[in-house]
Amino acid sequence: MGTGGKPMLGKTMAACCGVLVMASLAAAQAPRFRWQTGQVLLYRTEHHTAASFVMGENSSETKTRVQSLKRWQVLEVDNDGVATLQMSLQALFFETTPPAGEPLRFDSAHLEQSTPELRKQYENCVGQPLVVVRVDGQGKV
Repeated sequence: MGTGGKPMLGKTMAACCGVLVMASLAAAQAPRFRWQTGQVLLYRTEHHTAASFVMGENSSETKTRVQSLKRWQVLEVDNDGVATLQMSLQALFFETTPPAGEPLRFDSAHLEQSTPELRKQYENCVGQPLVVVRVDGQGKV
């Protein structure tokens, strides 16, 4: 041992750092999600975009707005804690305004007000399973 006990302090610090590293590794491997069959998560999203095009002296802009109500449901959980999740849209509003022209719109709450082409394209997406994934307790798909 040297003067003032400095080598002992160094060993103590090294041991503490080792314990902290091991604890953080154990925490990183612990499951973050504890899935339960039947759990449901509903959330709303809203997305606005504006795309500008400039060509010489001419410019134009297209605007888009999308609002949705998404539903994730835990269908089942296996013995390893891996869950089968299903996502569906409960509601969808889509509107795009081209540079010259009327807005094109789809609104699942008011189908009669939707642009016919968009209604045909989107009406069967609402209320139907769109995605099924398997996710483990750490969130890995």
